Amino acid sequence: MAISIIVPALLLLVAWLVFFLAIGTGNDSFYWLGVYPRTFGGMVGIVLMPLLHADWEHILSNSIALALLGVALFYFYPREAMQVLCFGWVFSGVLTWLIARPTYHIGASALIYVLGAYLIFRGWRVRRKTLAALSLLVVFVYGSMVWGIFPNDVSISRSEE
Repeated sequence: MAISIIVPALLLLVAWLVFFLAIGTGNDSFYWLGVYPRTFGGMVGIVLMPLLHADWEHILSNSIALALLGVALFYFYPREAMQVLCFGWVFSGVLTWLIARPTYHIGASALIYVLGAYLIFRGWRVRRKTLAALSLLVVFVYGSMVWGIFPNDVSISRSEE
């Protein structure tokens, strides 16, 4: 049970420390360390993207979703949770690097999509009432986030300056 809180809390702690470091150094959220698609230098963002956030609203919204989905993942699927988190981290970064538009991409949103999708589809597949209920809850709370895959707000990703 404790691990279900510890791992997501550590992830959030690191993200918040990076955010405060960016604010303290005046480096404008370190966006330039995010994923920049199809460039060698942009590959560093595959690892760093989930830890970088543009502003207070960005980190707060990602923190809430990461906390809820992370705790649910580690509580209900403790054996595979770390694999899902690591795979989701790398997969979302690589996919962003491969298919995203040419601009800097930061934030944990792609990782949140992976965690939400895992909780939804795994819960349906296991066929246990508790996990099916969790799947429906995730669909109810985060189901509309699928539209975020197709951002129509140019402030979501940052253009090269």
